[in-house]
Amino acid sequence: MVAPQPCFKELNLYKPFTGSEFGELLPSLVYRILVKAKLTADSIFLDLGCGAGNVVAQASLQCACKSYGVDIEAAPITLALQMIKMLKSRCKLGDVPCGDMQVRQEDLKKSQMVNEMLPRADLILFNNRSFLPSCLSPYFSLDSPSL
Repeated sequence: MVAPQPCFKELNLYKPFTGSEFGELLPSLVYRILVKAKLTADSIFLDLGCGAGNVVAQASLQCACKSYGVDIEAAPITLALQMIKMLKSRCKLGDVPCGDMQVRQEDLKKSQMVNEMLPRADLILFNNRSFLPSCLSPYFSLDSPSL
């Protein structure tokens, strides 16, 4: 079990299901999504609005793919960075394969990482209720069958 330093105070500042926070995906659902996506060690996973980085970590551990996440909020990214550091060291210690994991606190509309990874990503996760079409339209054709 991974147990980063608790930062409940900061994380509890969120108002549930607003533009700042929209809840966690169950690991069982993420598992099924990753299996259907057939990600491999050569794949790239991108999480827009990654929060505490749980899905970034799960994708990397489950598929050994390269996983990237971006979130505008500082508190969850701080937690994600702690978790990723611990996961990497534990995987190395236990000889458990995992892909590269990176998270950044950035506005996705201004993120160089997002601009670089979007065209290369094999799977992109984002909340379509939190991100208005105008926010994502520079990256996607919203009538695209790939969405």
